[in-house]
Amino acid sequence: MFLFFFVMIAAASWSQENQRKLLKGKIIAGVSNASDINIVNIQTEKYTVSDEEGYFSIAVQAGDTLMFSAVQFNALKVGIKEEDFQKEILFVKMEPVVNQLSEVVVKQYKNINAVSLGIIPNKIKSYTPAERRLKAGTKGAMALDPLLNAISGRTAQLKRDLATEKREFWLEKIREWYEDALFTDELKIPADFVKAFQYYIIEDKHFTDVLDTNKKELTRFMMGELATKYKLLSSL
Repeated sequence: MFLFFFVMIAAASWSQENQRKLLKGKIIAGVSNASDINIVNIQTEKYTVSDEEGYFSIAVQAGDTLMFSAVQFNALKVGIKEEDFQKEILFVKMEPVVNQLSEVVVKQYKNINAVSLGIIPNKIKSYTPAERRLKAGTKGAMALDPLLNAISGRTAQLKRDLATEKREFWLEKIREWYEDALFTDELKIPADFVKAFQYYIIEDKHFTDVLDTNKKELTRFMMGELATKYKLLSSL
């Protein structure tokens, strides 16, 4: 009996996921750069990032909500409707961070670096899969290969793959270290915005530099200050 219900639940879940279609969109940001903006389907927790021209594609169905976030823009939630699938491209307008936020004081942590934290670099560089592919594609044994990759756009794609791999690594570390209650109860981030906030903080280079050092308490402290800034940007 238990196996029957398990199979039925799995089949229902698969059917619902199978109903989702690939939606193509473009982010309109005026004079601002619309690349590398995080787009998260809140229902499925699947995500993607916009390319250098602001284009993106993600699997959705009517009723899903997409969260758009980036350091330079105000966070935005967009509900997907049935008529959106009739459009060739879904255009999404994002507003850049306005000047009055300059009153918010955010520490730059200029003194925090690998030396001040006592981090000793390894003598032998270890490469991730994306790093190995990028290295092979740009510094191959045959000089012609990197040139062809640059012309064809493959080098740019390899760099985007590496950036995506880093984001996934940082997100996994954050979710292993901290439970959702930390974000909702202590940092006062609404539950619907927790995933978007996590994508937001990994766009902060100072934060990810410290995250890479495995200093859990210092990382927690920095999240508190970033949460204050994020709530102002998102009008939470």
